[in-house]
Amino acid sequence: MRLFRHFIEYAGLLIAFGIWRTIPFSWAMKLADSLAPALAFLFPVRKSVVLRNLNTAFPDLNAKKRKKLLSEIYRNFFLLIIEFIHFRNKDSQDATSQIAEIEGAEYFEQVGAGGKPFLAITAHIGNWELMGAWFAARGVPLSVLAKPIHNPHVDKMINKMRKQRGMEVISTRGEPIREVLAALKRGRCVAFLADQDARKAGIFVDFFGKPASTFTGPALFAIRSGLPILPAFDIRTGLATHKVVFLPPIYPPSKEEDRESAIQKLTQIHTRILEDIIRQYPEQYFWFHRRWKSRPPAQKNKKIKIVS
Repeated sequence: MRLFRHFIEYAGLLIAFGIWRTIPFSWAMKLADSLAPALAFLFPVRKSVVLRNLNTAFPDLNAKKRKKLLSEIYRNFFLLIIEFIHFRNKDSQDATSQIAEIEGAEYFEQVGAGGKPFLAITAHIGNWELMGAWFAARGVPLSVLAKPIHNPHVDKMINKMRKQRGMEVISTRGEPIREVLAALKRGRCVAFLADQDARKAGIFVDFFGKPASTFTGPALFAIRSGLPILPAFDIRTGLATHKVVFLPPIYPPSKEEDRESAIQKLTQIHTRILEDIIRQYPEQYFWFHRRWKSRPPAQKNKKIKIVS
């Protein structure tokens, strides 16, 4: 039944994509924008999860502002889908023409001077796939550590698109540690989407005032390789225009520092950076994840300490 459900989901997705692809991109974006309120009413994707997350992140938000924010979140979600549909038909240079502004370019130049590899940390905000293509279009050899989507057909389609845009995909289900280290050794940059619940594989750090299980990959590889972590985010600036925001790189601590403490510290730092970006653009974050799904042992015993 699961295989059948995956096939039906994928078939429905291809039909919907085929319909929207017949509409020119600029028209499709305008149409999606105008239909967003109706689509949000008819297809309230994981609405209960979104509201629960908003309640956690912004407990003081009044009902009127929460309703407005919810509407904007769904609007951005539908615009992202349309961009993804048309993104598949464009080459990297054409696709990334939507990026009209680069903020903090000096940080990008700082870590990548001379073609040196670096680690990039980003999140499900704006159009993260577009930003990945931007790196590749500028000759940056980029490997992306990606968690497979439950539907294997959709996962294969998305990874094919990434590869067509010049990105190498490293699956978290394979041998990610070995593959990431091998990519870095080959001079490739590695990007991490580290804003999902990491379950037992993560450590707990503060995120919007609540402990969240967070992947340690960026911190671990920064310490092992000695390479900096570059925070990079895509932000929508208009209906179909974006900017890439680079923030000051995070450098691993000296080797004298305790490894466990260093991992905790670096993970908290990049999580705090993400929180700051989300606070600036809450309507553009992908609130559909159950970010605080995992519960820390501290709730059962008081021994764990959350670094803030």
